[in-house]
Amino acid sequence: MATKEKGPKLVHVPPKSLVMNKQVRTEFNERADKELTASVKKHGVMQPIQARMVGGKLHVVAGHRRTMAAIAAELESVPVYVSEVHDNEILVRQMVENLQREGLTLLDTARGVKALHEAPGGGLAGLTAERLGKSNAWVSKMLLVAGGDKANPDATITKKLLEADKIGDLESAYMLTKLEAINPIAAQEVADNIENESRASIKKKLAAAKPVKAKKGADDDGGNDDDNGPMIRWILKVVEAASVSRKDGPLQEAAVAFLNEMLEE
Repeated sequence: MATKEKGPKLVHVPPKSLVMNKQVRTEFNERADKELTASVKKHGVMQPIQARMVGGKLHVVAGHRRTMAAIAAELESVPVYVSEVHDNEILVRQMVENLQREGLTLLDTARGVKALHEAPGGGLAGLTAERLGKSNAWVSKMLLVAGGDKANPDATITKKLLEADKIGDLESAYMLTKLEAINPIAAQEVADNIENESRASIKKKLAAAKPVKAKKGADDDGGNDDDNGPMIRWILKVVEAASVSRKDGPLQEAAVAFLNEMLEE
């Protein structure tokens, strides 16, 4: 099966002989996979699997679902398109194939875009967009949704919805991530009512959002930080700048500690 010839080559090999490494997709649609297996069992693999030769074995570059379906259907052989593929192009091919065919979940897509963006030779939204055939804005929003953004490195509220596959619209996820960075309390309210939220309603709440810090305690009810924060910070500066006697020093320290606790700093 090995060849010294350069350039692409179409071969037919047992699907079990193909090596499948880590791929972009982490969430699987059981129903869709069963349907694909049934189709492959009846018609075979119609579109060749893409692979490259590594250490004398064929490693799947794109077509993991077809490979697994062929194995489940117990096919004796599948068509494989073998070509030289550099490491930094594997993720590109996987992403393009999944975007063109049955798409990834929004979270998998965002993570895939981020991985591609941070891979060697990446780092520019324009380059990532060009490689995927998408707009710069689309890539930028995917990167924000993926997390790790300076404006909102955690985005835990949005992330939980994505992991539960309760939000699949990029614009909604993007706006909710922005809302979470500004006002986690408002973002949590949206998350709690996500079944009844729309892109328009989230956009409206984002536009009306006022900056506020997240509450650390599980029993906090929202408090009045948004209203009293500036006043408390002003009082804190006054107390810290005040000249007090050694006798009153402990009282000043206690006041500073109390005010900082109120600000959750």
